[in-house]
Amino acid sequence: MIGSHYPEIFDLKLIRIAGCVVAIVAALGIHACHDYLSLAPLLAIGVIMTLAVKRQKNRIRAFLGEISSPLYLNNWIGFFAIKFVLSKF
Repeated sequence: MIGSHYPEIFDLKLIRIAGCVVAIVAALGIHACHDYLSLAPLLAIGVIMTLAVKRQKNRIRAFLGEISSPLYLNNWIGFFAIKFVLSKF
């Protein structure tokens, strides 16, 4: 949402560094405090702030961008398959 109003904001190195710091602090907090529910949103925001960079399009990036949503939306299939396989042992 911020990127649509201020598209140049993610080009600033300070924003990317801040996103990296937020992600690292949140990850360490999750590891140390085991408080996943509170810190996971901060980790996600930090990762997105760090990786949100405009780049030239090419075939590999286009392919990875196209398959990311189906992989994200269908990840439950793998969980059910693994649970089924492991239940047989």
